[in-house]
Amino acid sequence: MQTLSVNELAELMKREQEALAVIVFQGLAGDAILISPPGRQDNTLLDSCFHKGDGIVDTIAAIPGKLSNYIISHPHLDHFATGGKIIDRFEIQPESIFHSGLIPKPGFVPRGALTSCAEYAGLEVPLWHQYIPLVCRSAEDRWRKIPLKLNTTETEICNLLPAPVSDDLLKGPYGRFNLASTPVGIWHEGKKIVIASDIAADQFGGFESGEREFLSHVELFIPASHGRPAQNPVTVLKSMAPKFICISDSFPDSDFRGYYRDALQGSPDVRSVNIDGTQVYLFTQTSTSRYCITYEKDVTSC
Repeated sequence: MQTLSVNELAELMKREQEALAVIVFQGLAGDAILISPPGRQDNTLLDSCFHKGDGIVDTIAAIPGKLSNYIISHPHLDHFATGGKIIDRFEIQPESIFHSGLIPKPGFVPRGALTSCAEYAGLEVPLWHQYIPLVCRSAEDRWRKIPLKLNTTETEICNLLPAPVSDDLLKGPYGRFNLASTPVGIWHEGKKIVIASDIAADQFGGFESGEREFLSHVELFIPASHGRPAQNPVTVLKSMAPKFICISDSFPDSDFRGYYRDALQGSPDVRSVNIDGTQVYLFTQTSTSRYCITYEKDVTSC
C-alpha cells in the first residue's frame, strides 16, 4: 500500500482518468465517502461526517472534476453534520441532493441523545434546523438511481433499498432512523461495490439487486453500522465474498478488523479508517489498487 499526500492523490486521479475511485474518509465520527466515476464527471459524495477543519473538503476540492451530487444516507448527525459546508463550498443544487425519504417538519428535533462528538457539543439542534430545509427543497421521493452523465463507460450508483419509508419512524427514538438508511450499490464494468450505510442485519435480505446481484462476488464492501459485527452477519459476508473491506468506524479505540478476517478466513484485505486512515480504491477492468491519504492538517482531534 502506498501513502499519498493530497497533491499526490490529485495527480494520481488525473493519470487514472478511466478508473472508478472510491475514497473512504477518516474523520471525527461517521461516514464520508467520495465516488468519482471515470472521466471525473459527476463526482458524488455519500454522507458528510463530523470532522475538524477543512482537510476533507480541501481533498474533495483537489480531486479533478466537479462534485455534482450529494447523498445523505439517513438523518443521523454523523452522516450529515457538515453537509451545509459541503453544499455551500461546491454549490450543489437542490435537484442533486438525494436523501433517505424521511422529511421532518420545520422545528422538529429528534428524541434522545443526538451525538457524543465533543467537537460538536451544543450544535446538534442548529444542525438539525439546517438539515430540514435542505431535504425539503430536494427531491421528495426516496431515490432509486443517481443520474450520471457518462459516455465512455458503464457506471451506476443505485439505492439497494428504494422502497418508501414510513414517516412514523420520526415519531420513535433517534436510533430508529437507521431503518431509513439507503445502502448504496455501485456497478462499474462488472465490478460491484456495496456501501451498507447503517442498515440492520435483517435488511440485507431486502436488497433490490435485479440483474446486478449485489449479495455475491463483491469487490469492495463497506460494512453496515460502522462495522458492528452484529449488523454484518457471517452468512452475508460469505455470500458477498468481498476482496476488499473498509470499515468506517466511528467509535474511539474500536477495531472490528479481526471479525471480518475470521469470518472470511483471512482472505480479504480488511482496513479500518480509525486505524489505517483515509482509504482510496481505484477500480479498472483488470485490477483494484488501494492507497492511504495523509492530510496536512488534522481532521480527527477534538
